Parts: sequence; structure tokens; C-alpha cells
Amino acid sequence: MSKIEDQVIKKIHSSAEIGESKYGVTMERKDLSLCDWITHLQEELLDASIYAEKLKEDAKIFTCTNEVMKYIIDTRNITPGKATRQDLLDIIDELLILQNENEAAQED
Repeated sequence: MSKIEDQVIKKIHSSAEIGESKYGVTMERKDLSLCDWITHLQEELLDASIYAEKLKEDAKIFTCTNEVMKYIIDTRNITPGKATRQDLLDIIDELLILQNENEAAQED
């Protein structure tokens, strides 16, 4: 097995221990019907969908920020790895201005 699979197995063990400690039952419980299990699965998948949507939003912001930074760097003719402290401060100032403009536009 790979290190990744070992990590997943550790997480499964940890989750099982937490579940048994928190709820006093294991996945071998017999008190839930098939519909109950499907409902639990559905709730978990809905949570997963929410997490996926949040990550998509974060990815859009990250991608947009990187594109804006690249644009600013390109328009200032800054050589990668050669930016001065002032270059970086100027880029941060421009990003903050753009962010404030974006937030103001969203409020309208």
C-alpha cells in the first residue's frame, strides 16, 4: 500500500473511534432501517456538495487574484524573482484597491 492509502486507513480508524465515542454505536448497528441509512448518506452527500461549492468559490477567488497579480506584474515589467519590496507593496496596494472596488460594486 502507498502512504496515501495508509493515511486514509488511519482516518477511517479515527473516524470510527470518534463515532463510537460520540454516539455509542458502530457501523454494525441494527437500529436503522434502509431508509435511515439512505437518509444519513444523503445528508453526508449534501454536506459534501456544500464543501465542494465553497472550494469552487475559493478557487475562483484564488485564480482571479493570481490573474490580477500576473497582470499587475506584467504591466509593471517586473522580472519574476526580481521584485523589490516596493514593487510588492505597490502590488498589494493595487490588489486592495481592486478588492474595495469589487466589494463596492457588489453592494450596489
